[in-house]
Amino acid sequence: MRRVVLLFSFFLVLAPVAARAVPLKRVSMAEFERLLSALKGQSDGKVAKLVSSLELTERASAVRLARWESEFPGRHSQEAFLVLSDSSAFFNLPADEIPATAPPDIQAQRAILVKTIEYMQTAISRLPDFYATRKTENYQDMPGRLESYNRNTSQTSLAGLDPKVIPYEPLLDAGKSSIMVRYVDGREVLGTKKNDESPSSNASVLTSHGEFGSMFSAILQDAIKNKIYWGHWEQGTGGTFAVFRYWVLQEQTSYEVTIPDVPRGEPVYPAFHGEIGVDPATGAILRITVVADFAPPHQQAISSILVEYGPVAIGGKSFICPIHSVALARFAVPDALGPVNRIDTVPATRFKTELNDVAFVEYHQFRAESRILVDNPIDTPEPPAPHK
Repeated sequence: MRRVVLLFSFFLVLAPVAARAVPLKRVSMAEFERLLSALKGQSDGKVAKLVSSLELTERASAVRLARWESEFPGRHSQEAFLVLSDSSAFFNLPADEIPATAPPDIQAQRAILVKTIEYMQTAISRLPDFYATRKTENYQDMPGRLESYNRNTSQTSLAGLDPKVIPYEPLLDAGKSSIMVRYVDGREVLGTKKNDESPSSNASVLTSHGEFGSMFSAILQDAIKNKIYWGHWEQGTGGTFAVFRYWVLQEQTSYEVTIPDVPRGEPVYPAFHGEIGVDPATGAILRITVVADFAPPHQQAISSILVEYGPVAIGGKSFICPIHSVALARFAVPDALGPVNRIDTVPATRFKTELNDVAFVEYHQFRAESRILVDNPIDTPEPPAPHK
């Protein structure tokens, strides 16, 4: 019997009208920045429209994203930059951003991994009970579709005489949400929802959990049992850290994904691969990615997650906790209205893409506070009796 360690799940219930997505133009980082240079002085809308039509072939670092946002401060441009950057989070960095430092020898690599295993075994137990706010920005595409209208009834019908093509729209803002996450006795618990600016049917149904420790514990255990090897050095905000790459076979995976078109919503356990970025001095995990490798019939699906960790203050002490994550999903969905093009003899596969950009903020430690109240906290002498 398979021993399943729940790593995280994507729950997707997608609208039945999704259709064929228009391919985005793929560009390298150098090509993209040349295009940006030509856009300086253009309107916010024009910049955002171009950026939204592109897909990077290399990862956009936080440093690059900050530079783009400073050069193009418009709201729509910055939203497009965020989506572009998040969508590239699972690619390799451009070669010119990887430090030229020689890799450590095999013994040094093993020593770093030993520190990482020790960190994994002790990090969760060292965390105090706390709560934090998980702020999510959700983006969804609007795939093109065909809607047919019957002139006699003015109702949607496959037999309609006036077909109307709804064009494809790239990933757009679908709403924001904020929810409390509690960490109690080594377990991650979602608290009461504080607010949701997108309560409509388009609200995000893409979710993940385990970022506070159980995720990287399961990943590292799976990676050690399968294949883990040296990747490269990487420059982070706190200095250079080591990056290891790993692969996990489907027979040994603990990655659970819920796919909407699977009967009864039964989970799928795909093979997966990714990277683990660690502090070579302490073994602390600073960045981790998971990319699913689906087998047929879901080989075109995408289910990926990135979590970045950093120091946060809890109760006056510093702990390494999640500060940012990205979840990206793409799945085939049924089309209630048939092919997009009536001339097509074979209906095309329809897909829908959804992306979550998550910030973990407002960390606070659980503390019991009490005060003792007394009627007369300070003894005062009684006033002298009046003279008679």
